[in-house]
Amino acid sequence: MLYFAYGSNLNLFQMKRRCKDSIFLKKINLKDFRLTFRSKYRAADIEPKKHSNVPGGLFEISKNDEKKLKEKISNTFSKLASFSLIDQ
Repeated sequence: MLYFAYGSNLNLFQMKRRCKDSIFLKKINLKDFRLTFRSKYRAADIEPKKHSNVPGGLFEISKNDEKKLKEKISNTFSKLASFSLIDQ
């Protein structure tokens, strides 16, 4: 599965600790989204916004990694049904 990482998950050491099977593929931007900090813990989140881009990284993760991400970030983890990526 492909995973778009942003915020603290761009730290490769931290990402590897959270998702041991993860493989970094490349730097990439998520088109028509913006970075926001709306939770009470001030954790990074993304939300749709036309003409904005979120810089991030594209990773290949396993089903086990996906499960761990869901446990770690609980209900803030979501899957995007469709999105556009822009190569950096």
